[in-house]
Amino acid sequence: MIRTAARMAAAFHGHFTALFVETPEARELTSKNKAELRENLRLAEQLGAQIATMYGDDIPGQIAEYVKTSHVSKIVLGRSPYKRRGLAKSNVMDKLTALLPNIEIYIIPYTQSSLYKRLPFYEKYPMLSLADTIKTIVILAVCTIIGLWFKYLEFREANIITVYILGVLLNAIVTKGRMYSAISSVMSVLVFNYFFTEPYYSLQAYDSGYPVTFLVMLAASFMTSTLTIE
Repeated sequence: MIRTAARMAAAFHGHFTALFVETPEARELTSKNKAELRENLRLAEQLGAQIATMYGDDIPGQIAEYVKTSHVSKIVLGRSPYKRRGLAKSNVMDKLTALLPNIEIYIIPYTQSSLYKRLPFYEKYPMLSLADTIKTIVILAVCTIIGLWFKYLEFREANIITVYILGVLLNAIVTKGRMYSAISSVMSVLVFNYFFTEPYYSLQAYDSGYPVTFLVMLAASFMTSTLTIE
């Protein structure tokens, strides 16, 4: 359901919101259910969703209230594989249709988890965004150009490292998800090693202190980007 909603948002060039309605019964969730909930919210975030939470007993009512106040045009729901005893005809779908007659509602049928395991790798994990990929490459290239300029001016390596850390920080601001922050952090270390450590234009490092420098640079970049995302 989450992946379908993400693909629909991309196809319609719209914003994607994952809404969680927390009812009083949510306090009684098992640790397994809580873990599954966190995984679902994390997946939605990785796919570019804004996470929103509503509180109340009436799930359709809370969804309808959010839809009206946030100007939502389409709703994507999942169909549960479990049938509750004494389930009345007036289910979530029926209530939402009555409350939101002008909103398109899509129901995604339940599929077994075994089907997910057979999906190709690129379907199991979030797709890379072309726009965010270009942003990451451009920011890394600009940082490298500035670093080469600093090298020409005979600035210290610490100044160049700061440029790359700032680049990772900027990348975390303009891209979505932690994936690009991790990629930017690792690539910054590799590019710095390639252009600014002896032997130049090689991924080898002669100075025994460079591995520590790389680890500190990677840790600082990744922590900075993570704090920015949070």
